[in-house]
Amino acid sequence: MNIEVIDDDDDSNTDHKEYNLQNLEVYNMGVKDTTYYAYNVAVSINNIPKLMQVDTGTRYSILPKLTAKTVGITTIHKTDMRLTGYDGSAIKILGLANVNVKYEGNSHTLEAIVVDCDKIPLLGRMWLHTFNNILKRS
Repeated sequence: MNIEVIDDDDDSNTDHKEYNLQNLEVYNMGVKDTTYYAYNVAVSINNIPKLMQVDTGTRYSILPKLTAKTVGITTIHKTDMRLTGYDGSAIKILGLANVNVKYEGNSHTLEAIVVDCDKIPLLGRMWLHTFNNILKRS
């Protein structure tokens, strides 16, 4: 299935773009519409409480380097993995870390990607699968 995007400001409608919906991904781009807030959850990483933003668009959970330092990560493992932002820009990966994550009384050792940025930590689909009750809360 395809979707056609038309520039409403252009009366000639000659600037059409067609996107295949199977390949189209949607990202949170920081729109200032306060109708729908980010979905944040409180978890404990290595016994340190942290607020993470749920991001169903990423498979992996991502920890900025400052968060990694705050939760006591001292060892990260090199990886050849690559990450990009919604605009295609590269996100520098420092490495992978195993962390103890606790959510609502359940605890698991899980893998996180440590990145060189200062954004909010992202809780990706792999952690969501492990803690399947995160999206079931009301």
